[in-house]
Amino acid sequence: MKKKFFHAVIAALLLAFPCLAAAATITENDSTQPRGAPLPLPYFGQWPILNPVDEGFSSPASRAALQEESYREWAGMTMGNATRDPAFFATVSVANQDIIDFLNSLPGDPNDDASVLGGLLKALKLDQDVTRGPDGKLQPEEILPVTADICLRCHTPPGWMEGHSEPPTSASPFLKGQFWGAAFLENPVDANGNPKLMDPAVESEGEMDGIHCDFCHRVRSNAKQRSPVDGRVETAGGGGFIVTPFDPFKYRGKTKPLYHIQSTGDLCGTCHDVTNPLLKTLTKVNGQAVNMYHPIERTYTEWYWSEYRETKNCIDCHLPMEFPGAQTWLLYPGLDLMWGDIDQQWRQPPYNYTVPPRGPLFQEAMVRNRAFMTQAATIEITGTPVNYVPGADVTVEVKITNEAGHKLPSGFAEGRQMWIHLRVTDENGAVVYEDGVLDANGYLVRTDETKVYEQVVMAGEPIFRPAENRTCYEGYPFLDKNNDGCVDKDESHFHFVLMNYIKKDN
Repeated sequence: MKKKFFHAVIAALLLAFPCLAAAATITENDSTQPRGAPLPLPYFGQWPILNPVDEGFSSPASRAALQEESYREWAGMTMGNATRDPAFFATVSVANQDIIDFLNSLPGDPNDDASVLGGLLKALKLDQDVTRGPDGKLQPEEILPVTADICLRCHTPPGWMEGHSEPPTSASPFLKGQFWGAAFLENPVDANGNPKLMDPAVESEGEMDGIHCDFCHRVRSNAKQRSPVDGRVETAGGGGFIVTPFDPFKYRGKTKPLYHIQSTGDLCGTCHDVTNPLLKTLTKVNGQAVNMYHPIERTYTEWYWSEYRETKNCIDCHLPMEFPGAQTWLLYPGLDLMWGDIDQQWRQPPYNYTVPPRGPLFQEAMVRNRAFMTQAATIEITGTPVNYVPGADVTVEVKITNEAGHKLPSGFAEGRQMWIHLRVTDENGAVVYEDGVLDANGYLVRTDETKVYEQVVMAGEPIFRPAENRTCYEGYPFLDKNNDGCVDKDESHFHFVLMNYIKKDN
């Protein structure tokens, strides 16, 4: 995958572009990422010594000897594979290119502060570094902003916290790093091929291990906001977190939660409430567009406004360390082979840790996840026909009760669907009717009767063109890959960072 770079959260006045709305400018001091020099006191809640984190994030494999049972549970679950997940890499790759395509679609001279493009680049402090090439595209591409910096905050907090996932520019020459951080190494080894001790000044030891022990046990606070409904202080989400710079396991081996937030759903809300920082939603309620930035994921908010908030925290159902989730599709045989060399290194000198291979741990997690999902909802057939005529239509009534403390399914909309699978057999067991089945390629066969619970989100607002008798999703002409003058639903779909219209949500 070609590596791109991100300079800052995009936030500027882009009123000339119809899909964008004004957002507050984000500065270096708004980020919890270390940025090359300690912040002067007072530092307004941020650790001034995160330059980098004092005691580096250890790989969970190095904890395995002390916490073998916990390691087994963690290594197979989705949080332990948040960075290794190939679907994550694919989604980020698409999102990065979407941002670059979007920037290249903006009119104006990069050096003209009065133009849409020039104003944006100036807000990002890139006005002295980016120009247009002979082909009209911005260059150099390697310092154009992409979305990865935002995604990595939650998918690999160690790699993000211990590095600088932004390139150096003339305005910020002290920033150094690659797309993944200062040294996001897939294979952190020494000259002899053995796992090497991390140098926290330039690299990260735990970057490939997603959300792990060190991170959750270090979080001491996160970004807050006032609820627009009742004024309560709640987690703001968006991956805004503040951590202690010290290793919480250093003197204990095992550790209990050090801060109150680690035992509450507010900790989960750090990453499980995601809002597009750039685009306002085009989704309409009662015929009017809602004046808010587009909601991407709202699992925390769904729990916060459910009755569960008063009775159950997230970890009451998602047990600590096990965290069984719904993404059983991720835990497939073969994922351990993709990154097996990393885990294998921890079995070599000088470590010799007891690190079991991940393949069996994935299978254990899949069994846990499937069992856990049976608790997510109850299904009842509440009405079946008593008298019927052969050949006549028959109605079957099904009642589904959501037993979760949030939507079902919840989370990243494009990765989750649920549906009713109905099979009717005769007295001999032969199937006479079936709905909700998968075809030979694994795709759901949708009929008029198929009931699917899902959220469908598009990039751009649907506009019906009567003269052409078709609907086009307007706002991003560069998505029109077949150049037919219309961005259709297939071209508008699966553009995570550009999504701003909820077509369906049941």
